[in-house]
This record gives sequence, structure tokens and C-alpha cells, in this order.
Amino acid sequence: MFTSEQWDRINFEEILVSMQFPSFHKFNNSSAFGFTGCVTPKAGNRSYELKLDVTDNYPYDEPDLFVALPPVLWMHGGKKSINSLETTHDYHAYYNGPDGCVKICHTSEWDPSMTCVQVLLKGIIWLEAYSIHLRSGDTIAKIIDSFYEDFRIWANP
Repeated sequence: MFTSEQWDRINFEEILVSMQFPSFHKFNNSSAFGFTGCVTPKAGNRSYELKLDVTDNYPYDEPDLFVALPPVLWMHGGKKSINSLETTHDYHAYYNGPDGCVKICHTSEWDPSMTCVQVLLKGIIWLEAYSIHLRSGDTIAKIIDSFYEDFRIWANP
């Protein structure tokens, strides 16, 4: 159960998410709260559903982020899935989540000042990198590192 302070934060998060990602919607039931929405990466041609689950200790515990659909994410070449790798730095994924879906590693150090918008943005970056991985075969970690290096060069000419 969430406290009134947590509900204030959750309502604030809902406003932030609706402003930044209008295609995402909040879900809430007696045991869970979070956001879900579909993303079509610019680098790909299919949609993926991201699901962000908030724990009952939010914002002190980091939320979980999953690729809910499709349930299996095949790797370049189609012979192995990211789901079969369990926890892997090369693919920025943790052990599988509910129903075996991929759990995205979105931060190494969570703190309560971070928001669901930041987590969803990391999920969108992950999906972009995954779409590139499907074409190139490079690991998601290598692709994301390249994104950040390109950004550092662009931001600091």
C-alpha cells in the first residue's frame, strides 16, 4: 500500500509522464502501479511495449523496467534470445521479469530524485540500441556507449 506522500509523488510522476510520453498510460491495481506504452524505435520498424513497475517503497527503491511485448527478444541472426542470457552487461539486461520478459538495466545508482520519465527515456534508448543490434550484431552496451560518446562530442565541440 502506498502512503499519501507516495501518492503525491505518483500523481506528480503521472503528470510528468503524460507531458513527455503521451502514448504511455498509468496502470494501478491493488498490488501494483506503473506505466505502460508502445514505442517504435526510429532505427527499427516494429513496436515494443515498455512496462515500468513501481514498488511499494517508491521512490526509495528503483522501479523495474521491462520489454513486455514481444515476450521474446531475438538477437542478431535469430538463433538466440536476450531472454536466454539472464543478467548481462553486454545487453544491459537483468534476469527475466514476469512472464519471462526482458528486464532492462536502466541505472547503476538509483536515488529518489530520479523520475519515471528518466527511466522510460532509458528504455527508449535501449530499444533504439536493440533495433541497431538486430541489424549490426553489435552489443547493446557498445551501441549505447557509442551514443554517449557521440553526444559528448556534439555537446562539447
